[in-house]
Amino acid sequence: MYRVFNFGFVSSSVAVAVDGGYGLASDVLLYVPFTDADASTGADGYVLNSGTHTLTTDVFARAGNAVINTDQTKMDSSSTAAYNPAGANSDGWELDSTISAGLEVGSSSPLSIQFWFYCLNDGSGSSSRLLGWDGWHTSGSGIEFETLSTDYDRFIFYEHTGGTTSRRSIGDHVLNANAWNHIYWAFQPSGSSYLGINGTVTEASGSYITDFAPTVDLNLLKTPANADDAVKGYVQEFIVKNTVPYTANFTPSTTPLVSSGGGGATLSTPTLLGTTGPTSYSRTSTSIDISSATQGALLIASVTTRSLQQNLSNPTEGGWTLLSTVDNGNSSSRPLSRVYYKAAGASESTVTWTHDSDYTSAVAIEIVGADTSTLAVTTGYQTRVFGVVTVPAGGIAIAVHAKGSSSNTSASAFKHSDGSTATDYTILGDAYGNKRSGTCIAWGDVGAGDTNGTDYSQGAGQSTSTATHHIAIKPA
Repeated sequence: MYRVFNFGFVSSSVAVAVDGGYGLASDVLLYVPFTDADASTGADGYVLNSGTHTLTTDVFARAGNAVINTDQTKMDSSSTAAYNPAGANSDGWELDSTISAGLEVGSSSPLSIQFWFYCLNDGSGSSSRLLGWDGWHTSGSGIEFETLSTDYDRFIFYEHTGGTTSRRSIGDHVLNANAWNHIYWAFQPSGSSYLGINGTVTEASGSYITDFAPTVDLNLLKTPANADDAVKGYVQEFIVKNTVPYTANFTPSTTPLVSSGGGGATLSTPTLLGTTGPTSYSRTSTSIDISSATQGALLIASVTTRSLQQNLSNPTEGGWTLLSTVDNGNSSSRPLSRVYYKAAGASESTVTWTHDSDYTSAVAIEIVGADTSTLAVTTGYQTRVFGVVTVPAGGIAIAVHAKGSSSNTSASAFKHSDGSTATDYTILGDAYGNKRSGTCIAWGDVGAGDTNGTDYSQGAGQSTSTATHHIAIKPA
């Protein structure tokens, strides 16, 4: 009897961050870099859950004396890897049961696994397992990678449709001993399987496993239930996809799927999604096309209108959170300015506000790799000076300038207190034009710490006819 596959599974582990714009492709079901802190006994990973990748704690748990350490590393900018001393068949790494069950694709899709393995040419005994997910000792359909007897650098790669000899070998390979080797396997329910060793791909023609349904959890560097021996070595960059990424030779990457800085993502340069200028007094809604938004990215949208009208809506689309608002009072040249944010869904179309007939402007941007859960902001009321905001390590600042005037607004610029150009701020979008409304968003590569609260923006109007929002963005 096998577990039912469900792409929308929820891990039994503790989620520590939701997507945050990790930049992972939609076919990545599980990504475990094994770059956790030295001496860790669990490994965090990114799990696809209902279309969103979630950074989840302890997706792999150590068994026996396995541990994360600093002895060997393959991936760029990494310092740790998963290690198995293989002093006994109980040493190794076990995938969370709920996550493992969620990867059982049955006959619904292909499945592929790839990872880097440092072969220490040793194990706890004959037929030491590099990977066990059903096999000789169980009855389900799955895979098993094991050494040929005690030749600990020679591995046979099996696909199983049942226990013991209900299997086929799709490759017998000698790995590079005391060196890193890239391992790749892919199957299709109604097509060939593929095996790649250090980028050299061979095809096992014909469908063998038609219903991928293991009866046990995935084990790495060991056998499920300690039923057989374990191989000694290190693992990094473990990736499971529901596609077949390679059918021919390829060059294995040493660049992590997620650039990690202590377990999170690296911020990308913010990009503009769109602007809408204040082109008509009679307009009663303002929209921006945000269909190019990257799933999981942090979206920030600013809207500014004249404060004479009081019926500016929240975005008509769901999911947006009001971050900050500045209302400069009841005057035709004093702007009402609001900033909203959300994590981009799988398919965005527009962000729309409704309002009284008035001049209204808006700008929307995205930041991939940002924390989408909490933002710190300082607002400026009846001033064009950006207040102090504390930027975390690896973070950036976002500056919003809302402007009003008794005539047309004009292009924005960012200045230091002495009037010189603030070159550490880059304008992303500037919506200006017809009377009494304008919105500008810029980003600042200002370094960690408290930013200088005397920088200012200029465009149209001063003091009572301007407002600011200064936002600290941190990596996920």
